[in-house]
Amino acid sequence: MNKEELLKILSGYKWIKVKQPDFDGCDNTREEFDMLDKHHIEETEFLINKCRELAAELLNQQSPSDDEILEAANEELNNTYGTDWDDLEGIFVNAVKWAKDWKPNEN
Repeated sequence: MNKEELLKILSGYKWIKVKQPDFDGCDNTREEFDMLDKHHIEETEFLINKCRELAAELLNQQSPSDDEILEAANEELNNTYGTDWDDLEGIFVNAVKWAKDWKPNEN
């Protein structure tokens, strides 16, 4: 799912692609109820499928491997501190920041 689709989801409900029931021509309240019930079932199924789609995308995202994290931390160490490792807290903070900012390779 691209960024534009995600922003639509965050900004309202118009992204829900389920046709609203048309109550014109309904003869009684029971018929209206049945139409509304059918609409709610369709809407719920649509939303469940969207949740499944988002979950599948999250599962398919790649996380950095331990080797990639170690390599980036070592690179950050060497670039920031040289071989002086006195500031272990800073090293850890920078490694965590890198891991949070890491984006998977787009293949």
